[in-house]
Amino acid sequence: MSKAVPVAKSGSKSKKKNNQRDQTTLVLVVAVAVVAFLVLMGVVLSQINGSSAPKGAYSEMAQLTTSDGAPILGDPRAKVVFREFSNFACPHCMEYRPIIHQVIDKYVATGQARLEVRVMVWDRPGPNSMNAGFASMCAAQQGHFWDLHDALFNALETNGTQAYEIPNIRDLANGVGANGDKIAECVLNKGSQTEIATNAQLAQQVGMTGTPALMYSTDGGANFKWFTVTGSDGNAVEYTGGGPTLAAFDQIMADAYKQ
Repeated sequence: MSKAVPVAKSGSKSKKKNNQRDQTTLVLVVAVAVVAFLVLMGVVLSQINGSSAPKGAYSEMAQLTTSDGAPILGDPRAKVVFREFSNFACPHCMEYRPIIHQVIDKYVATGQARLEVRVMVWDRPGPNSMNAGFASMCAAQQGHFWDLHDALFNALETNGTQAYEIPNIRDLANGVGANGDKIAECVLNKGSQTEIATNAQLAQQVGMTGTPALMYSTDGGANFKWFTVTGSDGNAVEYTGGGPTLAAFDQIMADAYKQ
């Protein structure tokens, strides 16, 4: 009579090890997926925000003023100059910041172009919008135009023109390293009236029709032209009000630097 031979129960141990291995693999796959998702979201958010010039980045670029007091950013030797007419109460100017930031990143920070800003001020929709314009030019006198420029538009986007009340402007100025008390006093006394008046006169002379409005020079700022768009008849029309696309800037740069 044969005896039953005992069989080793190895199957359960092997199955347990396989389950542990599968769980470890699953955790690694999920971790990799999460990291990839976060990286992708970072890229998407960067594109949405238009990249560019976080606080402090302007310190790496030359910050000067024109002979009549307009702030200008970038290498003074650059032969291409972009001139922007802008108003801090203008929602279109606020929405246009991503394009301007891309131009700064792509061409100004690399030394190929300069950016000149002509701050426009009027009493619509109220005195607070005038405060912002005067504040930016007062900040220019302290060497803080560009950082306050961005801070003002960010505040407008979040809180509307009430962000431009004097106490808020004081806080914004202090936040970018300027002397907020002096800027508040400068705004109240209209200490940048001369520069603001000069910008208004220039805008009238060149026929600006709305903000934002962009001009360009390919001879170091000696002569400026309007960007152009193609009209319904196929002819080029001067774009005296409104912001051109990034592709339009690219074309100007390509033409200016082609051999």
